[in-house]
Amino acid sequence: AAVPLDQVQGTLRQVLIVEAAATGGVLALLAGAGLWVLRRGLRPLEAMARDADAIASGDRAGHVAPADDDTEVGRLGLALNTMLGAERHTQER
Repeated sequence: AAVPLDQVQGTLRQVLIVEAAATGGVLALLAGAGLWVLRRGLRPLEAMARDADAIASGDRAGHVAPADDDTEVGRLGLALNTMLGAERHTQER
């Protein structure tokens, strides 16, 4: 039994609309998840920047807030704190 071409085209159109909507929804979810992960990952850097601004403004007793030592941001924080400690030690002489 033959199916009218209009009916086949209508079904294909509906399938394409559903696929496009599903793809758009998945892309929106992925974009949202990516932004969340990015912002969460940048929080330690933002805190470090605030601490560095305070130190640059004259708060020599300050230090950079610690982050996870296993990350690049954490290692940067440790290096900055080591540098600040060495500077304080030099100034105390």
